[in-house]
Amino acid sequence: MGDVLLPPPQPEKRFPTMPTVSHLPGTTASPIRIPFGGGKGEVIDLPGLARGSLEEYVLSQHRSDLVMRQRIKPVQYVIKPGQSLLISGLVRITPSTPGITLLAYPFVPLTAHVTSTEKAIAINTQTHSSGVPTIAKPGIGQKMALAGSFQLQWDVTKQRAGPLTSSSAAGLSVNALPFVVLAVDILIEGCGWVELTAQLYNIRLGQGAAILPKDIKRIHLDFAFKISDGHFGARKVWRNYLPRLKYHNPAVSMTVNRSQDQAGPATLTIFYASPHDSSTSSPSSAAPSSSSTSITSTSDHTPFERAETIGMKHRHESQILSDLLNLTKATPIVASPEEVAELQALADEKKRSEADRARNAAYTEQKRQEKALLDQARGAIGAA
Repeated sequence: MGDVLLPPPQPEKRFPTMPTVSHLPGTTASPIRIPFGGGKGEVIDLPGLARGSLEEYVLSQHRSDLVMRQRIKPVQYVIKPGQSLLISGLVRITPSTPGITLLAYPFVPLTAHVTSTEKAIAINTQTHSSGVPTIAKPGIGQKMALAGSFQLQWDVTKQRAGPLTSSSAAGLSVNALPFVVLAVDILIEGCGWVELTAQLYNIRLGQGAAILPKDIKRIHLDFAFKISDGHFGARKVWRNYLPRLKYHNPAVSMTVNRSQDQAGPATLTIFYASPHDSSTSSPSSAAPSSSSTSITSTSDHTPFERAETIGMKHRHESQILSDLLNLTKATPIVASPEEVAELQALADEKKRSEADRARNAAYTEQKRQEKALLDQARGAIGAA
């Protein structure tokens, strides 16, 4: 961009004059030039394209609340399985991987609240009223839709491990730790961002830890919400094996569709890319209880040449995993003796921690009862 489209350069001074030309303070409506460093540099802030924003769905008296006027000191929110993070009734963040606890740090000037996913959806879509504060306009509930699914794809184990990896403390290697910490930042346009992290134990090793061939582009699971009528194995594969498989194969799309039809099928479908898209071309032989169909493309995923399906209904999760590994000719990740020892040490430490918690709880309860008896005795003496 040349100087023709920019305003004249400003003289460098400690408190430069800032133009106020936007209807929302803190946003840019025209180019701004700010020199610094004694003529060594210049910051140029350009306006973005007008494409609609969050303010259109906010009550007029709360529109100024969207502006971040100072750096936010975030509060940590713990999102347990079955819960969601709701931000001022406008934004809902729901974990999609089962059995994982997320830590959320909202860098937004809005109010955050953790509640059950069912309640969060009802508040977000305005089908349920509660005491949770919201700044959303009435009547916008039907316009709420999925903004996207975001993977925790950045490994921040070293930054989050604390003294475990510090050379002045334990000094352990990141690869030697029995867990991994993954993170992602989700941008809320014009408002701020939310940092999400999750500490995953044993995700590197165990059943389901395997490397898939390069010609596999997608794995899709179809099963019911409840485990009755033979859907127990499919649920176990989804909860226990799929996270490990995804960790070792980040480029493979893994999707899940859960239905209310308990009598319906439970299937795992593997989609293969065409030979033009992959260096490997030898197809896998069908495993027991699997079927193969010839399909050319889908409307919402990368085109594929064929698909193979494994039946999961009324089957144990280990049988399903065995069929998947045999059918795809995946390479299992084998733990070294050192890693096996570390996992055993972690399991032993977990048992000791549980015993310590039970012992502390019993001690606390004993002290509470003793205090109650003492207070009762003092009350009886005072009454006499």
